[in-house]
Amino acid sequence: MRTLLSLVAGTGLSIGTLAAQNEAGEPGQAVEPVPVRVIKAAKSAAGAKAPAEGTLQKLEDALLGGGPTVERIEFNGVMHEVRALRRPHEDPDLAPCDIAWCAFESLILDTLRADLVRQGKWPDDEAFAAAWADYCKPYDDTPFSVEVIATRFKGYPDLDTYRERWRVQHAYVTSLGKGAFAPQALQAEVSNPTSGAHLRGDGVTAELWFHPAVAGPDGRRDFDAAGRLAARTRAAIAAGAELPDGAEHRVVGKGKRLTINQLRSNLGENEYLGLVREGAAAKLFDPQRAPLGELVGPWRAPTGVYLARVTDRHVRDTPIDVEVLRMRKLVRQLAEQRQFRIWTGLVLARSVIRVPR
Repeated sequence: MRTLLSLVAGTGLSIGTLAAQNEAGEPGQAVEPVPVRVIKAAKSAAGAKAPAEGTLQKLEDALLGGGPTVERIEFNGVMHEVRALRRPHEDPDLAPCDIAWCAFESLILDTLRADLVRQGKWPDDEAFAAAWADYCKPYDDTPFSVEVIATRFKGYPDLDTYRERWRVQHAYVTSLGKGAFAPQALQAEVSNPTSGAHLRGDGVTAELWFHPAVAGPDGRRDFDAAGRLAARTRAAIAAGAELPDGAEHRVVGKGKRLTINQLRSNLGENEYLGLVREGAAAKLFDPQRAPLGELVGPWRAPTGVYLARVTDRHVRDTPIDVEVLRMRKLVRQLAEQRQFRIWTGLVLARSVIRVPR
């Protein structure tokens, strides 16, 4: 089955390349003079840019659902027909919502790629092939190949999809230099509350209320309806009343506390669906920071909207020694992902999306 980003390769429709060409003054698709709403990243009172939540939300609304249906969006100076963004990824084996996600993902990845190209930090195919081979070599002769890890544990639909994302992330991480992951930097990563919880295997027990966002024929999900249902659920919980129809309630981790990854898996989240979004979205559920016993949300998941309440949290006393090779590799992986998320947010914060009225 051909899925998601595996369909991006070889289409010849590199969105980021079109944007880069326009900025370089080379021929690109002309931007039509239409009335638009301009969405830029918000600024704080101190003048610093906030995370690129506004840009991300508008892209999600336009391509994945959650706002009025639009036919065109202008992103970083290039006008895109929404239908045309989906067309290269259409395949009878793909559900419409997967096609919509592919269009969303490829737009963001190509924007990140264009940023690296502008800085002269995008490796050529030969350099990438060598780096990919080095990365895969330690896993090739084990039961846990890169493909197994990517598809079974990280949520990627296939190896091609993972490779496309890995290439962008690896190019950025390499551009940072070795100093970004020196022992002192890795020790700081251990001190990060979320990273520390991952490394120790901390667990939580939580209540979840999920509200599915139904996908339409175009693959866009009705997140508006899911959000309204979540609001009704919150009101019902506050009043001690019966939950509205369509709200799904479950308790997870009661017999055995769940790790962060296990909890996110219960919410339909994983590295594939969450890594890029976490870089730009300001409102994502962090079970390690949520106040105990407090109802939080609503939060937007890939397939719906949920509320959550952490009822128990257990911090393990597992030692984290970055001098141990295996632990050092895990810590570095978390550090690389966090740096990648920060960069994603910065790139989207500089981006401008215009939606025709």
